[in-house]
Amino acid sequence: MKQLITDATKSELIFEIDKLYNYSSKDLDIINSKLQKLNITEETCSRYDLKLDFIAIKNILEYRMFLGIVNLDLHTVTLLYLKSNYNYEKIYATRQIVVIIYESFKKIYDFEVNLKGAPNRNRKKSFWVKIIKPLIIKEFPNFLDEYLQINKELDAIHLKLNNEHLIRSLSVHYDHKIIKVYNMIINMDIEGKFKNLIEFQKILSNMSKFISKIEDKMINN
Repeated sequence: MKQLITDATKSELIFEIDKLYNYSSKDLDIINSKLQKLNITEETCSRYDLKLDFIAIKNILEYRMFLGIVNLDLHTVTLLYLKSNYNYEKIYATRQIVVIIYESFKKIYDFEVNLKGAPNRNRKKSFWVKIIKPLIIKEFPNFLDEYLQINKELDAIHLKLNNEHLIRSLSVHYDHKIIKVYNMIINMDIEGKFKNLIEFQKILSNMSKFISKIEDKMINN
């Protein structure tokens, strides 16, 4: 079985979780409250036949909520790893981290090519491309440089995550040849997975701050 995470990686994880866990949880409650108020406002406007468009701000709030849930899921599984007493607990937690990152990346940005090597049309349906990009180009061009910088960060981690398909698939579906699952478990580079986690969470943090600024502009303009 490959080495577990180093002390340096463990210290960085603990620092990030302590800083973000309570914030992410409270932020979800705030976003939910805003969505509830927005729904009431939308119903009121509809009742009085006022033609106001709430789609963009609802998309932004729902995207922020999605990012918050992904963050909390990752914090929780990381804590499971850090508090575990047995090596297999640590391996199981690491596999769940791979699954959460892989599946959330597909929703956020998706992979450039599909598993057959063909161009992936789902990239155009991702949150970051379908919802956020047109909003930036049409309404907030001053934020385009910052949007493109986060694009670069997503592209930088893209290939690392694309290579996680086998671990994700075996962790979710297992396999008729169970030896494949066993070999995946004993050969998994746990330190490498947590380095991916730290990089991905930094992207999520930058993305959340960026989306919050867009939300503020939409509400205050």
